[in-house]
Amino acid sequence: MDSELYAKNLARRFKTYSSDMKDVWESYIFINKYMQEIHPLIKNDTLPVFSVVPLASEDGKECATDKNNTFGYIDHIVKKVNPERSLITAVSLTEDFLQDMVKTVYKAYPEKLSGGEAKDAPERVEKVIDVILKSDDKDEIVDKLIEEKVRGIFYGNPVDFFINDKKIKLNFGTTFKDQFSISIEQYSEIVARRNIYAHNGGRADRKYIKEAGADDIKLGHKVKITDEYLKSSILTLRGLASVAAYLVSQKIFSSPPPGGRLLHVYNDYKSKFSDAAQTSA
Repeated sequence: MDSELYAKNLARRFKTYSSDMKDVWESYIFINKYMQEIHPLIKNDTLPVFSVVPLASEDGKECATDKNNTFGYIDHIVKKVNPERSLITAVSLTEDFLQDMVKTVYKAYPEKLSGGEAKDAPERVEKVIDVILKSDDKDEIVDKLIEEKVRGIFYGNPVDFFINDKKIKLNFGTTFKDQFSISIEQYSEIVARRNIYAHNGGRADRKYIKEAGADDIKLGHKVKITDEYLKSSILTLRGLASVAAYLVSQKIFSSPPPGGRLLHVYNDYKSKFSDAAQTSA
């Protein structure tokens, strides 16, 4: 596959990712809007109360709840389920896109797999040796090494992907550090908040306070996900992904500037959310 085709495939992948991120936001708003409109309809008996098949049911029969329980379900969805799932999904979609992009680059240029970590840790060397010994051919070895490399990138410090170019080798240079440092700080906080919602009930732990630079937040404090926070997070995640994809297209695949959705999101994000744009606003 030639470099131009790799670049086109990356642009198509970004278009799908961007659409998925748009769906996360619109689905979030849709659920909140209609949950609020359902509430008075249930109250005046226009709609029936909620019926559910109990989780432990063996006969599959629905059991009706009362109005208070139904209102409780609505409140739970609006305040807890919808915002938490939306944030977790947005971060997951972004990580999936970035991982796919990295895998594509390493598949096209396997030499980028070498080195990167300062004097590879003994445990990583052992893993690499184990991969080689258990593989049947070169392609299989490369695929497994790519998986191992990508796993190491995204299980470590999330900011490394954008600013540690010696390790990641995507030719980002100091672009993110010099031009998008504010967004990178926001990205670190977004991922940290996703993590506490995935693993700690949304309550700040020491890791969150450190990674988010949130010294003003008390340990165990519930960190909320508001409409504005979710919208800002989605824009930040998608924007940084667009910059990364644009740079890979230009600097790795030596492609002409991409068009379509990737170029639109990249230009819009750079004009509104680069450090220069934010500090001059």
